[in-house]
Amino acid sequence: MAEKSTTGQPGKSKGWSNLEHAAILFDDSIVTGIVQHPVTKHWQTWVSVKKNDNINCLTAHSERYDAVLVALDIAMAWKAGHLKNPKDVAVFLKCLPSDAKVVSLPSEILPKLKELMLNS
Repeated sequence: MAEKSTTGQPGKSKGWSNLEHAAILFDDSIVTGIVQHPVTKHWQTWVSVKKNDNINCLTAHSERYDAVLVALDIAMAWKAGHLKNPKDVAVFLKCLPSDAKVVSLPSEILPKLKELMLNS
């Protein structure tokens, strides 16, 4: 798994006016990452199971570093096989730290995240 930014440089984006700072972590079946919400400016973690599935925001954070740690936790729990049944997923999601309210991303950002995800 690797962290990947839209430009290859952490903290800088190229050509993504509404998508400030996105990073993804991936393997064959899960993509998880962070995105800064354009209105709240909080860093939100997101996940998609299989690269063509819905993108769901799970947590929100004031600090980018906190969001990166949660994204890593999600990826590592998946890789370790801890998120294979609905009960385990529900327990895991309740344990994730979040210091802000998750706010739905603007509709124009979701296709950009999907494009980023599919090109990974």
